[in-house]
Amino acid sequence: YCYNDLTANCDIYGGLYQWDEAMTYITTAGAQGVCPSGWHIPTDAQLCTLKTFVDATVNCSLWANSGTDAGGKLKETGTAHWTSNTGATDTYGFTGLPGGYLYLTDFQAQGSFGYLMSSTLVSGGATYPVTEMKGYTAQIGVSGANRNSFKTTIRCLKD
Repeated sequence: YCYNDLTANCDIYGGLYQWDEAMTYITTAGAQGVCPSGWHIPTDAQLCTLKTFVDATVNCSLWANSGTDAGGKLKETGTAHWTSNTGATDTYGFTGLPGGYLYLTDFQAQGSFGYLMSSTLVSGGATYPVTEMKGYTAQIGVSGANRNSFKTTIRCLKD
């Protein structure tokens, strides 16, 4: 899906994917899914490695904002795409964008929140952890997303 069904939003922020479709109906964490050959949808553990590399104070077990500035170090600088952008330095050239999400049929948070889908299922397979970059903080967040109703962006990881 493109935010607000506008192709231009996919061109800038990327598509919004439902978990099963993104994973091409394979439930194995780390699967290629919709990523190009030689790439895969990162596991929650791989996203934790990224977050703790950029900010050693991140607690990957905490489903909330954590750390000091992992989000800031991963976000695009400025407000070309972000409505506000506290602490953004893009230290590693990750250039995280606020693509928002689609919940059922309701597009939300473009310009305010950027998400990274995990290929790891939790809660009996109903939920996956999603990493959150937020415009209002330099911290990084994690929450649980329902695999059937939440659609978000993906950042593929090279094998």
